[in-house]
Amino acid sequence: MFGVSPHEVVQNPETLFCTYSEDYKASFRQRLIAASKTLTTWDVEESLVATDGHTRYTHAIAKPERLRDGSVLWTGLILDATRIKQVEEKLKAANRSVEAANQAKSMFLAKMSHEIRTPMNGVLGMADLLLKTNLNGRQQRLLSTLKHSAQTLLAIINDVLDISRIESGHFALENENFDLHRCLEDAIDLCASAAYKKGLEINLIAEGGLPALVRGDGGRLRQVLINLVGNAVKFTHAGEATLRAYASPLENGRATVTLEVIDTGIGIDAEAKVMLFAPFAQADSSISRRFGGTGLGLAITRHLITLMGGSVELDSEIGRGTKVTVKLPLEVISQRRATVVLEPLSDQRVLIADDRPRVRETIASKLHGTGALLAFAASEEDTIFALQRAAREKRPYSAVILDRLRPGTDSLEVSEKLKADLSSGQTTLINIVSMNWRGTGEQANLITLSKPIRQSDILSVLRHRLPLHMRKNATKQDQDRVTSAVSSVQAVNLGLKILLAEDNPVNQEVAREYLIGYGCSVTIAQDGGEAVDFITRDTFDIVLMDCQMPVMDGLSAVRRIRELELSEQRPRMPVIAATANAYDSDRVEALAAGMDDYLVKPFGDTELLDMLQKWREASPRKVAKTP
Repeated sequence: MFGVSPHEVVQNPETLFCTYSEDYKASFRQRLIAASKTLTTWDVEESLVATDGHTRYTHAIAKPERLRDGSVLWTGLILDATRIKQVEEKLKAANRSVEAANQAKSMFLAKMSHEIRTPMNGVLGMADLLLKTNLNGRQQRLLSTLKHSAQTLLAIINDVLDISRIESGHFALENENFDLHRCLEDAIDLCASAAYKKGLEINLIAEGGLPALVRGDGGRLRQVLINLVGNAVKFTHAGEATLRAYASPLENGRATVTLEVIDTGIGIDAEAKVMLFAPFAQADSSISRRFGGTGLGLAITRHLITLMGGSVELDSEIGRGTKVTVKLPLEVISQRRATVVLEPLSDQRVLIADDRPRVRETIASKLHGTGALLAFAASEEDTIFALQRAAREKRPYSAVILDRLRPGTDSLEVSEKLKADLSSGQTTLINIVSMNWRGTGEQANLITLSKPIRQSDILSVLRHRLPLHMRKNATKQDQDRVTSAVSSVQAVNLGLKILLAEDNPVNQEVAREYLIGYGCSVTIAQDGGEAVDFITRDTFDIVLMDCQMPVMDGLSAVRRIRELELSEQRPRMPVIAATANAYDSDRVEALAAGMDDYLVKPFGDTELLDMLQKWREASPRKVAKTP
């Protein structure tokens, strides 16, 4: 190690240090003398230049012992730590390389996300606008396919960004109150179209005791549910996909909510289960070709549930379907929904008729807490018997909710005898129909609810429970209701004066069309500098500011706007970042610069409308008029 023989060391121990500099030797002696006085164990690493000219690293460990004559005997060993040191240096270099690669990957993803989202905003926005124009059936179908494909591409982009943020640790959850029932219903709604196209039944069973208003990240929970229910639909050829939700008793203001997603699909073998929650993993190499997808959904789901403090388990068997169970502790804000509490249906007798137990249970779960008296029928014969018995006892049902009484039929195909038992006018027949059902002229007087059924829809019908002979042109009314819901965004007249700072011509046109549809006047600035110039000369209600623009970017512009407001004592103008930068750090940076809110491209008309309605009361013109 030192290039000297044992004999030389015995004769003169200092030959061990012959290759050290004189300064080091002097320092070494001083430290050794200090350690001898305190009898402190010697443990030190040093580098030396060996006689062969190579640098070596040594690790010396020695214990001092004072002898009777007052001298100190050191007993220890010196290790050649050169290899260990070299490995450590290599590991440090490798870590630096990995960190640099991660940083480069994050920068690349952030850049690509922005570059992809900007044109995607134009694609989705133009598709939305075109769908609201007069198109024939084929054009509507082609355009809807285009929009759906763009949304699928956007979902893939979001998955890749999410897994990147999770792996890098740059992922933060929101913590706000949200309606748990609505979150569940939204997830089912978004997966329903794919399910019904395959002829599958899709069910939501929210059991009694499930809290209404909870605190957490509702958006991420919805993402988890869409992933799980979407997979259940994707890998099921026949049968059903069910989302069941229930909660543990309330304890210290919290409850454990259990969410079960159950399907009758192809199932997963034991070996595939082990790797299924890993990024880019699929149950077998052929699944990606058969079903598509990135394999990121379950990996993101597991990470999100873990971040929320919950757990996820999977139980499956080939050919027998799959069950995914999520347990999530949530803070409970309110135990019951206001819609259920305010207008109960106490003592109203309701008959639920369907040949499938899971469907009957799904419909019944919508009536939890209403006080309605529920009865069930599994066939047409059972339904007729129940109606006749109710008539004999002079206790008719307030309503019959009818989905399917015979396999292969729907609620509109009922026998003449059943129609006769319902013709008295004392019982309202509510037909559950598929979401793409179109009624004929003969069915114009029917009361229908489209799947998947929302609790608010079924309660609304039951509260009013119009008799059949009073129900005229129901199909047109239903269509009017749908049309009204679709066009409600366009019918809004906000009357706001908007400054739009956006350099992309397509995005300018999309945003302008949306804003004009809301009854807003729009001024367009091509960059941040032009936006500041407009604001110095005029007052606007709200500013929509892109972040990345030439000449002056949005962050610099909003800082300048806040300086103007401060120096000239102007009221604060709401400035909303409307940007394709989707990272949490981008949001934090924008808010720190002076933005009031953050809207990620591509955004839809309803998202933009919600944002404008949120900030309209903070408009300087509105504030000036308020005493």
